[in-house]
Amino acid sequence: MSEPHRIPVPVALVALLACALAPIGPYLTMLAGHDDARIRALDEKIRNSDYRVEMGRAAERKLPQFREEVRRLHEEMSKEPCPPAAH
Repeated sequence: MSEPHRIPVPVALVALLACALAPIGPYLTMLAGHDDARIRALDEKIRNSDYRVEMGRAAERKLPQFREEVRRLHEEMSKEPCPPAAH
């Protein structure tokens, strides 16, 4: 009779490890998808924050012009008499 076919130990261990880890594959794929969605959401928050910062800087650059306009309007109002109040 011939000897039974024997699988080498390293091959058997790799096969067992692959079988043990196979159910984890879909879970890891789900986690990777979750991370991608989280990264996209955080990128959107960063873009929104960058936009608000730029709007604030634009307003800051216009502040001297705004103050000058307020000063000019105060001067103009102090020169004109106030209309009588309506009752």
